[in-house]
Amino acid sequence: MELKDIIRNARKKKGLTQREVAEAVGIQLNHYQHFEYSKRVPSGEIMIKLIKALDLNLNDIEKALESSKNA
Repeated sequence: MELKDIIRNARKKKGLTQREVAEAVGIQLNHYQHFEYSKRVPSGEIMIKLIKALDLNLNDIEKALESSKNA
């Protein structure tokens, strides 16, 4: 699974809109949308905020990032 899918699925599972996640993380909506559309990878600081806001699994994120490096 790609990072964009992990982020999107976690957001939907929590019943949040993209705007709500962006506000929780402290970024603009269009900046957040880049993560779900795979146009950008979050910085370390933003990734930590996403992990907390969406209760993301670190192992899943690590696997997604590794597979994107090997692609």
